Amino acid sequence: MQKLFFLGLFSCFCLTAFSQNHLRFGIRAGVNTSNMTFSGASAESFNQYKKNLNGGLVGIAAEIPLVGRLGLRTGIDLVTKGFGIDYSALGLQYLGTSRPIYVQIPVELAYNGRLLYFGIGPYLGFGVAGQYQSKTSGTGTNPFNINLTDEGDLKFGTSDKDDYKPGETGIVVEAGLKISILRIGIMYAGGLSNVVPDHTGYDLQGKTGMLGLTAGLMFGL
Repeated sequence: MQKLFFLGLFSCFCLTAFSQNHLRFGIRAGVNTSNMTFSGASAESFNQYKKNLNGGLVGIAAEIPLVGRLGLRTGIDLVTKGFGIDYSALGLQYLGTSRPIYVQIPVELAYNGRLLYFGIGPYLGFGVAGQYQSKTSGTGTNPFNINLTDEGDLKFGTSDKDDYKPGETGIVVEAGLKISILRIGIMYAGGLSNVVPDHTGYDLQGKTGMLGLTAGLMFGL
């Protein structure tokens, strides 16, 4: 009887350990706020008048166990990033947004606790779409009724006709709460590479930054 008791206890322990350390796949979505950090001789006007831009993300995720509670977190996310501009001078106000959309692939070394998880690692992003919008209008001090708008698709490439380079790299940090299959977290993705093409005529480099809140469901295999 005693042997059966310890055998049953050992079996329960093994099943519990397996349930905590097996491969998981799932889906997630969230909201974010993004901006860009500019440098170079032409960066002052951008940094002075830029503002945050709200967006979102949606994707699939995977949790891969390694040793103990250490594992890898990865996936594929569709993420909106970018920045806004708010500038007024000489009775005119200029409002603009640049909203690139990236496919982002993170690979994080993660700690999976019973209730909390943490992860940090590199990511690789590929620009796939996006739009820009701008509006110039007269303010109360402008005697002319000016109202100009412009919008269009962003272009990815390396020529002086493109808006963003086709790819970027960076570091992503995540932390969150685990409630059964539910994951609720906060993440920051900071770009390390310059995403502005090398345009002839001015010196400007830019790196993306994004802070997001996510919620997802993870299912074990």
